Amino acid sequence: MKRPISMSLVEIPNGVRLNAIQYLGKLVRRCEAVMNNPAKYSNQARARAGKTYNIIYPLLEALKNPIKSTIEAQEKIKQEKEDLASKLKSLEADLENLKVIVKKLVAYHEGEV
Repeated sequence: MKRPISMSLVEIPNGVRLNAIQYLGKLVRRCEAVMNNPAKYSNQARARAGKTYNIIYPLLEALKNPIKSTIEAQEKIKQEKEDLASKLKSLEADLENLKVIVKKLVAYHEGEV
């Protein structure tokens, strides 16, 4: 009886992760072989292999390079934080400008009345 493969990088011991990498590597090679051999396989089989390949290949890369994918995710989050901070500063500046405009309008109307 085969043991199920867990895909959580946190809980996968090195031996299991290597087995998962090998298994997914075999699936990727099999999908590539089916996709690249139109004479031997039907269009439906090649389409299924293509869909499977599109799902499995990124997973295989993430298992091979967990640190790289984690670093990329952290950089993406950092960039989003910086973007949000700059938007917040811009909105605060706009708010200050609106406060000045409202004060001027109030003063103008109070002066006329």
